[in-house]
Amino acid sequence: MSDRTRPVDPDDVLDPGLAVGPLAALLRPARTAWEDELAGDVVAASALQPLVAALVAERSAPLLAVTPRTADAEALADALGALLGPDRVAVLPPWETLPAERLSPRAETVGRRLAVIDRLAHPEDHPAPLLAVVAPVRAALQPTDPRVAARRPLRLAVGASGFDDVVAALSGLGYERVVQVEERGQFAVRGGIVDVFPAAAESAVRLEWFGDELESLRTFGVGDQRSTGPVAAVVVDPARELVVDDDLAGRARAALPKAPDHAEALAALAEGRTAEGVEALALALRGDAVLVADLLPRGASLLLVEPVRCEERARAVAHDAETLAAAVWDLGGAGAAVGYADPSELVDRIAARGGDVVRVSALPHAGAAPLGGTGWDSLRGDVGALAGRVRGLLAGGTRVVVSVDADGPARRVAEVLGAEGVPAAVVPALPPRPDGGRVEVVVSTLRTGVDAPGLGLAVLATADVFGPRRRRAGRRIGSRLRAADAVVSLSDGDAVVHRTHGVGRFRGMTTREVEGIDGRPARRDYVVVEYAGGDMLYVPSDQVDALTRYRGGDEPTVM
Repeated sequence: MSDRTRPVDPDDVLDPGLAVGPLAALLRPARTAWEDELAGDVVAASALQPLVAALVAERSAPLLAVTPRTADAEALADALGALLGPDRVAVLPPWETLPAERLSPRAETVGRRLAVIDRLAHPEDHPAPLLAVVAPVRAALQPTDPRVAARRPLRLAVGASGFDDVVAALSGLGYERVVQVEERGQFAVRGGIVDVFPAAAESAVRLEWFGDELESLRTFGVGDQRSTGPVAAVVVDPARELVVDDDLAGRARAALPKAPDHAEALAALAEGRTAEGVEALALALRGDAVLVADLLPRGASLLLVEPVRCEERARAVAHDAETLAAAVWDLGGAGAAVGYADPSELVDRIAARGGDVVRVSALPHAGAAPLGGTGWDSLRGDVGALAGRVRGLLAGGTRVVVSVDADGPARRVAEVLGAEGVPAAVVPALPPRPDGGRVEVVVSTLRTGVDAPGLGLAVLATADVFGPRRRRAGRRIGSRLRAADAVVSLSDGDAVVHRTHGVGRFRGMTTREVEGIDGRPARRDYVVVEYAGGDMLYVPSDQVDALTRYRGGDEPTVM
């Protein structure tokens, strides 16, 4: 039957053409099968939840998908990237600090947050639409200064002019001027060269000027400061989630006599300067903080993933913030500590702006429509079991997809299945309709697949085929974690960067006996870092935030 005489597929009408990921075709059967169910709350296994999120995003983009924790957000974002397209999905991270903690969030966190907010506020300046923002509940309920949406990133390309303007712009975006760039949020000026490590970038960039014209841009390693390769352009997102203006300075001056405990920070703001931990202070002084939901366009939708867990997590975070604020926060009436919103407030704000609110949970509950489908038990690399499983599925007319995370494993899976007598082919993206009788092998970021007989789909992902793989740890060791927890993902010999001593090698951790505050012996945990010549640095457990995993693209030189 030719395409001209083929009956019209209802999905061809329903498909809005927004999903462009390599697995976008998986949404086709779900659009028609679940159209009525997605009008309200649904019960779906965790393996099905990315399909639910993608369909809600298509219907009323951009979607704000809220998860209990950051790890859940990253997993959902990976799955949504495989369906909608990786450039159409973003994770909004939370601050690592509590609002009253008097610590500033990391430059990388701020850069990632404000890059997402810029895409929401100025979609016309970005090549692809942002269909879904995935946020752990802590980020979704975190107070935000609405003025940050007006702060635009600095975009530079060869041929740009204005050396002095660029230097001033970097300071205005919250970058710290240093002698040598070592971490995100810093810049250095040496003659006609400006080094900068953009807050949301993977590599530092060297801007080489000829007079007032930008002549070249090259990435470089922060360990040895050597250039690693040319780049055509660079985007420099803000490094501080803070807008210091005349209004804020005036409020800080008025608060100075009332809040001696905050005198140093208030004096800095009064003079138009920044200081450590002033972001939360600025929110309190202004008193007009918003949520990320308020920055979404009207009609944007909200998906609460595992809402009971989200509420439990929200209560725990709010309790920690309120307890800390009660102990250390006193502005003498000039402003109250700004804490986290309640989840119900998030729902109300989305609904008030005309958006849909959908809740999806793996646990059945009254009023929620069940969606059929489950996850897989991992095969852990058992080739024979894989071939047997997909052979039976193909025989039953099911569309069988194997999604792995790299080209090499994809080719290997296709070869192994072929050797087992199961036809398989690697495809760059799933075609709208299955090429019957063979397994389609695709490279994507989907971590776990789904068995959905009602949709005629069987998708096995990397974890289903090979077993769970260890995810890369966060880029910064948390300041409030014990050393034993903070370094669990590091291996002996991994390169780390100490903010004062530079690049060294992680050599494990140890516990030492020290004199306690009452004169009696006490035990304390230390992270051990080795430097050139065998010198050892012992970093106390309460100072591990001074360490960062080395992120340069080249092999570091130990200092």
